[in-house]
Amino acid sequence: MALDKRIPAVYVDIEDRSLALETVDTGRSGYVVVLSDRGEHNKVIEVNSKQQFYELFGKPDFGKYGQGHYLADKFLDYSSRLYVCRPALLDASYNTETEEEDCMSIANTAIKFNPETETITVLGDFVFTEDSNVVVCDSTSYVDLEVGQWIKPEDSNPSLLKQIIDKSIDAESGDNELTLDEVWDDATVTANLDIYDQFDLVSLPNLREVSTLDILEQNTLWYFHAVGAGDYYNNIFIKGVRNIELEKMYTDNDGNPLFPNMFMDISINRLNDDNTVSMLEGPWSVSLVDRTPSGQIIRDIFSGTQLYLPIVINENSNILKCVESYGAASLMTIGEVYPYEPDVQKRLNVISMFASGQVIGRTTIGDGGLPLAEGSSGNLFDNRGFLNFHGNEEYNSLVARAYNGSLESEDGSIELISQALYPSYLFNYILCGGYTSAINNAARTLVDVREDCLLLSDTGGVRFNADDEIEARKTEADWNTWNAALYTQYRYITDIHTGKRFNVTPVYHAIERHLACDALYWLSEPVAGIEKGAIQEPIELMYRNNVTKLGDLIERELNPVITEPDGTYILTQFSTWKRLSIMKRLHVVKFVHFLKQTIPPLLKDILQRKATQYWVSQCETRVNNHMQQFLATSTVEKYATLTSFQADVQFDDIRSEINVVLSIKPLRAIERINVNILVL
Repeated sequence: MALDKRIPAVYVDIEDRSLALETVDTGRSGYVVVLSDRGEHNKVIEVNSKQQFYELFGKPDFGKYGQGHYLADKFLDYSSRLYVCRPALLDASYNTETEEEDCMSIANTAIKFNPETETITVLGDFVFTEDSNVVVCDSTSYVDLEVGQWIKPEDSNPSLLKQIIDKSIDAESGDNELTLDEVWDDATVTANLDIYDQFDLVSLPNLREVSTLDILEQNTLWYFHAVGAGDYYNNIFIKGVRNIELEKMYTDNDGNPLFPNMFMDISINRLNDDNTVSMLEGPWSVSLVDRTPSGQIIRDIFSGTQLYLPIVINENSNILKCVESYGAASLMTIGEVYPYEPDVQKRLNVISMFASGQVIGRTTIGDGGLPLAEGSSGNLFDNRGFLNFHGNEEYNSLVARAYNGSLESEDGSIELISQALYPSYLFNYILCGGYTSAINNAARTLVDVREDCLLLSDTGGVRFNADDEIEARKTEADWNTWNAALYTQYRYITDIHTGKRFNVTPVYHAIERHLACDALYWLSEPVAGIEKGAIQEPIELMYRNNVTKLGDLIERELNPVITEPDGTYILTQFSTWKRLSIMKRLHVVKFVHFLKQTIPPLLKDILQRKATQYWVSQCETRVNNHMQQFLATSTVEKYATLTSFQADVQFDDIRSEINVVLSIKPLRAIERINVNILVL
């Protein structure tokens, strides 16, 4: 009720000018580009656990996927927010002669209705006897009929279709018999035979864009397609079991189902290389239509969620999606004639396609499920299934563009990764080990555009000595930026996933040390030295350095690893900034990145306020309060990062701008200890 201001009273209006600062400890996030035979392609996917990553993109396997999976795996040991991009070559225009081999395609299948004209007529006297499920015939074409085919007398209604579930030959009498899945419930008739498969499974070759699927195709019910390109999905199939219990939701006064053959329980399965079958997702209860003839939406009676097959699959599956086409409406005729016989028969045909063995409650034989087909991995893998990336110019280009944000994405997400103003994604680390120098440089472009995240990279390949690393730094990674760090010395490790020994990028352990220190100490703590740079697992470095070579590497802002009796650890924590500046130290760089990410939310709600003194002074107050906790005198020791700071706030009345100049003086790290021993 509106207040009547004429009544004498004390009126209270409430305006919220408060600001509740977020706690300082925040989860760390990263971005990595991986090469895989599965997973959604050409888009940015958020992954929150190792198990989720394995399910979407596969487990780490050096020979199959390269280094990217290992970086993701290590990152998810310490954090629960990783953004992953899987680039896939789908554009066939660059090489028209070999496009089918070079380009990936999406595995798919569609259920397509056959018009009655698409029948095969078998001549002969086939006797369909009322109230009998046996058809007697004298046709010599009888032997060509197969168990599982759907038949009816010639020119009869498709709703009279029955399935052959057995056949027998009596050589003496010449009488041949077909056993049907249910009794013939019409008058006895002698006629030629129509073989009529109401529905076919059709897979589209070279499907590269789901948007090209024709949703107005009158004879197509649904398209099923994998979420990503690749031949991995050719072994995926959908299995369904008729659900009789859900049919009881809609019954007549006598308790008979109004809509027989309407419901299924479906699951997503995969045929493994050893011919075993694994259920990957489900089971889920689904309906074959979305609403009753009266327009009532079909829902689960307990949860209220819709049961329509495409909705259930699209909301629950990370493996495949379903697109409805125009023909799906034919499974339920809008009318008042019960029991809608043509549609009952159609639905039975559809359920039998999903079924393995017999359809529950019937003798009808199932087809074993709906398999996907026509998926291709192009030239990313060789004929042994190993990664074909070295020298593969097309995929090197794709990965580079996925790192710098110029790769055209399926959903517009990749184009947004370089956006630091009104960011769609917040990254702390960009992981780019194990790729070429050109790809590393593309990732360097990303961090320099954003200036709020740190690139962890190597020098672009396996180097066999310090001189090679230094040469690569000079010729291939001659960066001059504080937004990146270069780590040296590939090392052998034993892979826990495959049991094999292989050479891993130094970024693998660098990201482990960064995340471990961020969690145990804080992001402004230097990640180096015998404690915080310590590598925990046994490794064998590709090469080891003497003191002279260590000095040469350090002078060129390269971060080496040393092994001594006390352990193996990262020695230094330099960015690739060549200027004589404290921004050469990563603990300062990471704090500056932190400020760039955290200060805009502090001030964002002041935008579009009237420039009263209150709101102008709010800028200074908020920045000062935020920065105060990071002084060396802070009550929380781990946040101590600055010796001093100063925030100067001025309002430019002509340009309608508030200018905030934040000056900070970071604490330095202890990088050298001199001990003088005096013997007296």
